[in-house]
Amino acid sequence: MAKQTGRDPASLPIKIFRVPDVLGQLKFCRDIGVDRVPFSLPAEVEDRILPILDRWAELQRQLS
Repeated sequence: MAKQTGRDPASLPIKIFRVPDVLGQLKFCRDIGVDRVPFSLPAEVEDRILPILDRWAELQRQLS
């Protein structure tokens, strides 16, 4: 479809949703060319959200 509209398929960003916070799976996504892995947060209070954000921040550091 990208070629049919005159776009280079390699230039299209790839996003995958609902990837677990597992370093090996995130490395696999990175290695196959996934550009973004958005994650969701539950509707919770700060005490429940901050550890989740800390976990994802640490995973991002390990992937860099």
